Amino acid sequence: MIMTRLTSLLHVLCFGFHTASACKPSCDSSPCQWKWGSCSQSSGGGYQTPVVTKKEGSCGSCDLPALRNCNTNCCRRNCQWASWRSWSSCSATCGLGTKTRSRGYAVTASCGGSGCPGSSTSSTSCNNSCCPVDCVWGTWSKFGKCSVNCGGGMQSRQRSIITDTSCGGSSCSGSSTDIRLCNTDCCPADCVWNAWSKFSSCSASCGGGTQKRSRSVQISAKCGGSTCVGLSTENRTCNTQCCPVDCEWGPWGNFSTCLVTCDGGTKMRSRNITKHANCGGINCSGSTMELQECNAQCCPIDCVWNIWEEWSECSKTCGQGLRKRQRTVKTASICGGVDCVDNSAQEETCNDICCPINCKWSEWSVWSSCDRECGNGTRTKSRTIDRLRACGGDACDGPTEERESCKGYCCPINCEVSTWTPWSNCSAECGPNGTSTRARYILVSPSCGGVSCPDELTQEIPCNRFCFDGKVTSSGCLCGPGWYGECCEKDIDECENGMYICHSHAVCANIPGSYVCLCEHGYTGNGTHCSNIDECTLGTHNCDVETTKCADTKGSFDCECLGGYKKSRVVCHDVNECYTSLTDCHANATCLNSVGSFDCICNPGFTGDGKICKDVDECLTSLDECKGNSVCRNTVGGYWCDCGEPYEYRNGECVERLERLPMQV
Repeated sequence: MIMTRLTSLLHVLCFGFHTASACKPSCDSSPCQWKWGSCSQSSGGGYQTPVVTKKEGSCGSCDLPALRNCNTNCCRRNCQWASWRSWSSCSATCGLGTKTRSRGYAVTASCGGSGCPGSSTSSTSCNNSCCPVDCVWGTWSKFGKCSVNCGGGMQSRQRSIITDTSCGGSSCSGSSTDIRLCNTDCCPADCVWNAWSKFSSCSASCGGGTQKRSRSVQISAKCGGSTCVGLSTENRTCNTQCCPVDCEWGPWGNFSTCLVTCDGGTKMRSRNITKHANCGGINCSGSTMELQECNAQCCPIDCVWNIWEEWSECSKTCGQGLRKRQRTVKTASICGGVDCVDNSAQEETCNDICCPINCKWSEWSVWSSCDRECGNGTRTKSRTIDRLRACGGDACDGPTEERESCKGYCCPINCEVSTWTPWSNCSAECGPNGTSTRARYILVSPSCGGVSCPDELTQEIPCNRFCFDGKVTSSGCLCGPGWYGECCEKDIDECENGMYICHSHAVCANIPGSYVCLCEHGYTGNGTHCSNIDECTLGTHNCDVETTKCADTKGSFDCECLGGYKKSRVVCHDVNECYTSLTDCHANATCLNSVGSFDCICNPGFTGDGKICKDVDECLTSLDECKGNSVCRNTVGGYWCDCGEPYEYRNGECVERLERLPMQV
């Protein structure tokens, strides 16, 4: 009504005033017109936006309201799992570890919807190969007692392996026995006779005769030792008995079987005495046993890998790269041994973290077949993430799957078995028959035509089929030379059991699987032959070259004092000849001792070489110090200054002699 009246008034004004400006049309200030649009969700809560139905005038406005909620009634929603995440790193590099993965909820249950079936985490075993174990020595034992109290002996100490190498670990290096010299100081040695020589031929073949034998000094007394007691020759009666019968050997038997099949062993044969010596007959010489080497060909050695080198740098910093490592042959197979198997190089993925990437859906799939052949089932259609969100990219919005019900028939149930149990302990520590077993069990029996259970529910593998220092045979361990025990793990002490051949001047030292002969102090050689060391010629003695002279002895040496020295225990001391009757100095000479000798010096007033000393006439040779009116008078060994009566020589001049008064009492 108001707008109509304003229009009429304008017409009146326009016709009343004939001006162009007064008749211009007015600006349209009408506002826009709108209504609420449709709700974004049919249930469960959506929103509405205002929709313009008529635009505002040229001078009008259009103030629209904000969004408003709509259809807020609750909508039933079932839980849905998201995809599994990647497996974690293995908890152990060897020796059986575990790796895990997890998944989250793509859609959480709401308004009475069903929860997600199954667990949010999953685990599996990994890296079940054994770990390399290096060999480890135990600590050394204390050194044993020295074999002699003095003169140089041997003492040894031992150590044993406390951790054996396994799974390609490093072997122990070095020996289990350490030997050193001890008590090398000189010790008093008593005189020792050599053994008596054999008696000479009897002067009569039987009925009584005479025989002689002799002996010589083997070791002279030294370092304060006792001298030899007894005679160097001896006589006895002989051939008072029946005529002699010489000993006779029987033939050699056959050689025994060789102790080993390769790497050198020993076989032996023996013989017996068929006729023993009697009535002074000659005894059989030689041994009842003879040893001979056998089977010297090499033994097969299997190939052994070195441990893997460190992994190389990854080929990519993200987006999954590759890294590599390799290994080399530690011990090549020889003599028909088994060659190394598997590869010498490996590669694996690394740096599988991605760069920031937004998630992207695929198109929906067609409906699947019903998931059950019996009972009520479900069919689904799904979409997948063509590109996963990574490194902070935007996540995909919405579900990955839609479901609807369907009907089927009886469904088969497949057999389900447990995972294998761990391998059992080996049934034997060594030898040819050790085994280890494992088993698995039926968890779900098959039905309705489901997959049957596997036939194999137990497994058996060989184990510990080795011998420490021997060969595996069908009946057990055949130990190599120097070893014994069920697993050939015990060393035979050849030295203690007398199973060695060493020189008479060598000592036996046991080592693992064998023994060594070490020449005694003062001897050199390989142990089976030892010869005396001439320390004097080689200059390896410790004699004082200024006071002694080195004299070689069997297995040692002696320091003999030079002239002018006398031995006290083991040290040569200087002899002071001036205190003995050993000098030939003149009566008018003085003896002066020197190291290792002495000198004769003529006394003042005498001249000569000390052995002969003559008086010096100081008056004749002007060696006197007489002054003034005094006259030099020579004496034996000196002189005096004569001033004549009644004068005397005093303080370098002749003065009148003083009268000596009697003493007052």
